[in-house]
Amino acid sequence: MRVTGALVVALIAAARATSNEQEPAFVFAATLRPVDALPVDYVVHGENLRATSRPQRWRRLGATTESLATQLATLGAADAKTYVVVGTEAEKRTVETFGARVFAPRRLTVVVINEEAPWPREACRSHFEFIYGLRHFKIAAILQVAQMHLPLVYLDNDALFKGPLAEVAAEFTIIAQRNATLGLSAMPPCLPRADAAAPLAVPHTFCQRNGGVIFMRKGAANIVREWLVLFEVLHSSDGTHARDQFSLRPTLWRHRHELRDLPPRFDCRGKNWPLNGRPCAVEHLRKGDVGPADTPASHRAFGGGVTCVVVGLGLVFWARQWRARYLAGRLAKVRSQNFLPPSPKA
Repeated sequence: MRVTGALVVALIAAARATSNEQEPAFVFAATLRPVDALPVDYVVHGENLRATSRPQRWRRLGATTESLATQLATLGAADAKTYVVVGTEAEKRTVETFGARVFAPRRLTVVVINEEAPWPREACRSHFEFIYGLRHFKIAAILQVAQMHLPLVYLDNDALFKGPLAEVAAEFTIIAQRNATLGLSAMPPCLPRADAAAPLAVPHTFCQRNGGVIFMRKGAANIVREWLVLFEVLHSSDGTHARDQFSLRPTLWRHRHELRDLPPRFDCRGKNWPLNGRPCAVEHLRKGDVGPADTPASHRAFGGGVTCVVVGLGLVFWARQWRARYLAGRLAKVRSQNFLPPSPKA
């Protein structure tokens, strides 16, 4: 009985270890502003996190904001395994100090990578160099954690996880069943104008995917490495390609058989919202985005178009009135100089 009991305990421990290894983890790339904006002292009240030292850099949970503190507080409350990749040892200490107050022990891991990106901004040769440095850091951070070969969810700092964790685990199950490696969301419009005009060997029917929310399984590191190499090559070709999206689409096209299109609820952004009424698991909002619960669908579909038509007609009417007044003035001036006979009286 002792042997049997010990065996049962060992099997339970092994099962727990296996489940922990398969537990999805979240990844953030944070350097400079996101880390600097972390509040030193704060108070947690239910779903609100209020800074007491630097309130001007803090907003409430659930608001549209590029706040690393919001993400960490949300994931800490959900007891989700989280990785934060930073650029310096000082940033690591800052994140660990904040994370110790919202995460359980060993649920937050802070990783430092040595980036040769142009920091700080004052040292950059141009705005493109600064943006390139930020995007390069992002892809390098994703690659650093992807090499651990764990189920990972990368989130931009403005992508707020709403939960539940069971939704994420279920999506990873679907990705595994379809033998996919990456999961991203195709964002409307299918192809931005700049990407459509680019001389890349990618069919226009292959839509762009948003790189702000990425589900990754084992093997994703090789794809992310190709993404980073192409990003560097395109930037070095003319010095102006600083967007990570531009190099992501050709990389995904090469590995399209390993790609899973995420349902809209995992990347609610712009016009990408669930059509079946299900709540968003990740809100990746930008300034001006309006959710289905805030605005009627008919207004979202036609409101912008009606506004454009009204404004356009108004401009046409104003232009015609201005042209008529201008021509009447010119004609009166010519007649006043006796170049034309006066108009006949009725």
